[in-house]
Amino acid sequence: MILGHYWHNPAVVSIISVVLAAGLFGSISYRRSKRDAIQKEAIEFLDAVGGALNEALSALFRCNRNRALLPELDKAVADEKSVDSKVHRLFTLRMSVKVKSQVYLKQTEFPSSYENIMFSLSDALKKIRLSESN
Repeated sequence: MILGHYWHNPAVVSIISVVLAAGLFGSISYRRSKRDAIQKEAIEFLDAVGGALNEALSALFRCNRNRALLPELDKAVADEKSVDSKVHRLFTLRMSVKVKSQVYLKQTEFPSSYENIMFSLSDALKKIRLSESN
């Protein structure tokens, strides 16, 4: 009986409405900020992977155009600017790409596509080396 009296009071109804609205707004804001943070991480991840692929491709094209830029095989990975080190870096990022693509992109196809590109670049480098030695 006492509660029934309070529910009819406009001040109580206003306070309850404000508390519920604030809680709902806070929950929505938290979900949105969490989604935005994941989206930002996904963009940074794709940017890093794209940068590594671009560096390897650019170095590979430079070596294909000018064979003199192709370093000796035994010294190639030690030189950070060589095409071999760029392709080698793609292999070192492989596990990171697998994990982050599942977490941030929620995709399973991206790592396999990345590996296909990575192995294709490695095969192209081997073919350039073979054509250079012939």
